[in-house]
Amino acid sequence: MTRRRRSLGPRHLLALAISALAVGLAAVDGGYAASQWTPLAGLCLLPAGALLLGVLPDFRWATPQTVATAALGALASWSLLSVAWADDRSAALGGGARAAFYALAGVLVLAPWPRAAARAALAVVAIAVGGVAVVTLVVAHGADAGSLFLEGRLAQPLGYASATSNLWLIAFFPCLGIAIDQQLTSAPRAFGLGGAGLLAQTALLSQSRGAVITFGIVVLAFVALHPRRGPALLALAGVLGLAAVNTGALLDVREARSAADLGDTAQHAAAVILLGTLLLTILAGLLIEGSKRLPGQAAARLPRPRVGDRAALMLLAVGLALFLGVARNPVTWTSDRWADFKTSGYQDVESGSSRFGGSLGSNRYDFYRVAVGEFASHPILGIGADNFQIPYLRERRSTEAPVHPHSLELGFLAQGGLPAVGLCLTFAGALGLAIWRSLR
Repeated sequence: MTRRRRSLGPRHLLALAISALAVGLAAVDGGYAASQWTPLAGLCLLPAGALLLGVLPDFRWATPQTVATAALGALASWSLLSVAWADDRSAALGGGARAAFYALAGVLVLAPWPRAAARAALAVVAIAVGGVAVVTLVVAHGADAGSLFLEGRLAQPLGYASATSNLWLIAFFPCLGIAIDQQLTSAPRAFGLGGAGLLAQTALLSQSRGAVITFGIVVLAFVALHPRRGPALLALAGVLGLAAVNTGALLDVREARSAADLGDTAQHAAAVILLGTLLLTILAGLLIEGSKRLPGQAAARLPRPRVGDRAALMLLAVGLALFLGVARNPVTWTSDRWADFKTSGYQDVESGSSRFGGSLGSNRYDFYRVAVGEFASHPILGIGADNFQIPYLRERRSTEAPVHPHSLELGFLAQGGLPAVGLCLTFAGALGLAIWRSLR
């Protein structure tokens, strides 16, 4: 490894700056509108393009990272080419430009990083998103709490409850990684665990069912892939235990029947989250310091993979037993939920005290139906980037007018056709292979 690659070079500083600016877009609806994200793209385009020549020598050709980068660039190029056959060419141009910006950022991220630079990047994401969460909770504790919620769900700062929930969870795992990193001192590890608790609790205020499902899948992957599964499980147990204790106060916000009630319950929830985060941080600091004073043999036993493997298998068995106890007949339970997802609407969801225990109804199935139909009609080229809205307005069975199919996979399928799907699978497969090799 050269000295240049050991240090924090210009490329890494630029990538850190892009990460910080991207998090800053949370203040303007997540940069969803073109008028919000294009200035950032223009600001980063020239210096990032200049540094691209310096990045290329760091790649080793025919490696998984290089294949993933090439697939990402080809996907962006295909999105831009779809302007030629899309019905709405301006929308396709905007979608292709956004994909190109993502691909350029991907080149900076996928090129080899020194360990110190990678840690700095994760710390930037964790600190920036955690800071946004703290500011949001402080506002929620004030007199203007109602402006943050939509139908009793935390929608700000992104303006959409599910996206807001995912914003917090994006930074959850960097915080968790910091908490169990033995090469760090006690203070950042304690703040890392406290930050994970803060973000997990704040995410519950949005009551996003999709975020919960995705979070569960990523938690399993995190524990399975992390080399220190024992400490990872202990950290998760502390964070999820705190969230479970405070669940009642967090879900009560949605039951508010007036603006005054919403303000009171939101203030209470914000206070509970901030107090719980403070206590978790203090407790984590004490436990981390205490673990350093354990006898050498006892301190070395916890990080052993076998300890974590046994604990993970035990938790998986407990989870499976609980599922079988609730579902009784898994086949019937799954069939009933699928029928509920296909036929029921939002009215059944909104009538319950919590979205997590109610109906699975929404209009997502109708979005997916139209997306699959558009792919069947345009399997090779697709309908063009960001060109879903017009076909949906023509074929819809709901009153909504979504710009996207609300599914990344079906979006690529309908809008980019088989080439886009193939490139996405190549990208995901190459990243998976890179992770597998690093674990070996």
